[in-house]
Amino acid sequence: MWLQDPAPPPAIWWAYVRQIADFLKPGDPSPAEVHPTQRHTQWIYTIGLEPLATDGLKSVRPIGWRFLTGAGSGMALSAMVGQCNESEVPKLTGLSRGPKVTAAVHAAGVLRNLPEAKGGEFEVLVLTIPGLLIEAFWLKTPPDGAETDWFVPFVTISDDLHPMRLYKRADFLKRVQALATKQLDLLKAAAESPSRPPGRLAPRGRARIANQNSKARTTSAASRS
Repeated sequence: MWLQDPAPPPAIWWAYVRQIADFLKPGDPSPAEVHPTQRHTQWIYTIGLEPLATDGLKSVRPIGWRFLTGAGSGMALSAMVGQCNESEVPKLTGLSRGPKVTAAVHAAGVLRNLPEAKGGEFEVLVLTIPGLLIEAFWLKTPPDGAETDWFVPFVTISDDLHPMRLYKRADFLKRVQALATKQLDLLKAAAESPSRPPGRLAPRGRARIANQNSKARTTSAASRS
């Protein structure tokens, strides 16, 4: 399997290189000192629940570039440079640390060793679906293979998607569209419920969300099992 991180435009890359020092704290791993296998560039795409349920991935759009760096000590950093047009100046908008970032770096490394994906050539993107709390690697066949693409969830709270398992595009899309439709129905039912004050979820809605959050699974949890 040949996996290639996408190359950011020069302006995006220089925004990261020149601005990262303003966010670093003592003890943070320096991107220049981290081994190349622990550095990952991710082009982040996103989509909302309604367009996903209706038209699949037709309305997916890029929102920025994520630069991950990890260290042997377990420390990791995630820097985000927002998507912008040619007339705008790119800006590093934030730096994240902690177990979730470490898990993301670990997942990016594990992706390279999945035996099921051997034999293909892919560009590695990331698809995030905020309304479902799902993030997945998008193994895109260049230049635009579409139906030969694969998806590998690495953040998911759904029993219908397993972390670090490969799904063919059609299978993944079928699953997330069903989840999006179900979530939209729940939100509609909560909004139409006459027994709740405006702006608040009904008790069952709150209970379901709490139950979902208690089952949240990340790659780090999967690797321990």
